[in-house]
Amino acid sequence: SNTAYSNTTVYVTSDILLAGNTNLTFDKCIVVVSPNVQIKATPLSSIDIKNNTVMVGCNGQQWKGIYMIGNYNNGERLRVENSFIFNAKNPITTTKIPDLTIKGNVIANGETAISLDRSQAFTISQNIIGGFTTGIRTSNTKPNYVSAIRENLFIEIVTGIEFNGDIHNMLDIACNEIRFSNRGISSANTTLKIQGDSITSAGNTFIRTASGQPQDYIDHTGTPTKYFFGPSEANAFGYPNVMNIPKIQAVADRACGLAFSTACKQIAGSGVHENTLTISQISIYPNPSSGAFTINFSNLPKGNWTLNVYDVLGQIISTRKVDVNTESINLQLASKGIYFVSIQNGSQRLTKKVIVE
Repeated sequence: SNTAYSNTTVYVTSDILLAGNTNLTFDKCIVVVSPNVQIKATPLSSIDIKNNTVMVGCNGQQWKGIYMIGNYNNGERLRVENSFIFNAKNPITTTKIPDLTIKGNVIANGETAISLDRSQAFTISQNIIGGFTTGIRTSNTKPNYVSAIRENLFIEIVTGIEFNGDIHNMLDIACNEIRFSNRGISSANTTLKIQGDSITSAGNTFIRTASGQPQDYIDHTGTPTKYFFGPSEANAFGYPNVMNIPKIQAVADRACGLAFSTACKQIAGSGVHENTLTISQISIYPNPSSGAFTINFSNLPKGNWTLNVYDVLGQIISTRKVDVNTESINLQLASKGIYFVSIQNGSQRLTKKVIVE
């Protein structure tokens, strides 16, 4: 049977097993998961997580994550869009799922954020992935399926993207920003499409956070491939050990636009939809910043307003009362990372993401 939760708080205290023609949907929910609990789906099942759903371990503790097993059947689907997944050991793990979309999420704190085995087509785009040993891992991907890893931000990552035994002859890797300590992209025994072309670059930004010269943007073994970088990236790609495949300057930089959005997202909670605030009533700038933010308020309704700041584990790191006549306040955050600034009055709540660089 199908189970759908909308605009509510759900407590998952034991493993969930989806079997047969079953769909599980979380829409605008807060999902609190007990330690070591897993959400698992067997063939013919599907999962949809959307519209600013927040999935978090109870009291900041680690839970296992979502694990889906399919067999390339119609209707086997995983869609995670515009949501938040915190402190799952392996947030998203799939095997033989033919329909995969992971877009516009914040996924933080664990071992491997996204692991896809024997996939067909998939799209992973516009996510912020932080605090993992590996950001995205694929293995044994089937050939001739159009897929994309685009416009993602990887932060506090050991290895950004890892391929093992894949045939990625139709995979585009474009406009990502990968901040890594070991390797940006590790590709073993893999067929990897040429990224970019002689006219337009692939548009990825590689930032090695370990000390020393930039190196190990791409480490590839398998069929020969090439990487095209843009004129503005010439210095970053001028170091000798940044990749072990041919790197070639394209005529033009790829127009990536904003590779990730720091615009706020309203985190869903309990309460009536029409009582929620509008995004225009609160603005936070600069965002990202080095730690100093200004929060502006516009026409707050009367009430007892509280401003809370959460870290990615869901723990409150500061709280204060806000008077409805207040126009702006200053916020100082000392440590680098992702935070959530939430203003609340009863069932009215708006939460915005900020980044300290």
